[in-house]
Amino acid sequence: MIQYYTTLSILQFWYKVKRRCERIFLFSVAEGWLILVSQR
Repeated sequence: MIQYYTTLSILQFWYKVKRRCERIFLFSVAEGWLILVSQR
């Protein structure tokens, strides 16, 4: 039972980290795209 809860907390932690990384990645891509567009 303890192993189940440990796995669950690891999955929740991984999900949060993944969401944060995706958000940072999207922001950097959008920022780079805006810089490219504004240079034209």
